[in-house]
Amino acid sequence: MTTTTAPSPRSQFPKQIPKDNQEARLAIARDVIRHVEGKRLLASRGLYISFHDYDLPWSDSFDNLAASLFLEDTSLECAVCAIGAACMVAVGLYDEAETLEHDWNQNILDDASPADISLDSDGMHEVLEKWFTASQLGLIECAFEGSTEYGTRHATESERLKASNFRHLDQHSSEETLIDIFQNILDNDGIFKP
Repeated sequence: MTTTTAPSPRSQFPKQIPKDNQEARLAIARDVIRHVEGKRLLASRGLYISFHDYDLPWSDSFDNLAASLFLEDTSLECAVCAIGAACMVAVGLYDEAETLEHDWNQNILDDASPADISLDSDGMHEVLEKWFTASQLGLIECAFEGSTEYGTRHATESERLKASNFRHLDQHSSEETLIDIFQNILDNDGIFKP
């Protein structure tokens, strides 16, 4: 009897290669907006990436989980902050899951339930700094969280203050703020300008 295994979700789409960093940032911004508007990425302040309350079909592989999100697995939703959204999209567009795989596996080894795992920022910054500067990532975080506590090593206090006031968070939902940040990136040729 011959057994066949289902192909990895990742094998269903090829790795894209952007011609330059600007093209990558614009593609990431467009896809973040598309996935937020489609309710695949759920904007949530105070965390990076989390798959809460989901029965993970590929609990041993962040790569397969990330790929399934972008193959329109209609049962999968991912709670993200601005950096988490950009990272998930970069994983989907540019096959960057390997960088995050260690954090994912470590969380599983630490007996966390795969459905409750929330990744931290180190691996995500490593992925995103291929296309965004550390300063830009810090400002994006400041704008989404409404705080000056991000990007302290790479952006000035006045830049962080301006970014933290990008939207009055009490007047805009997390989704609106997330979309506005990535629309700003599109409007400014790939650079976030609060």
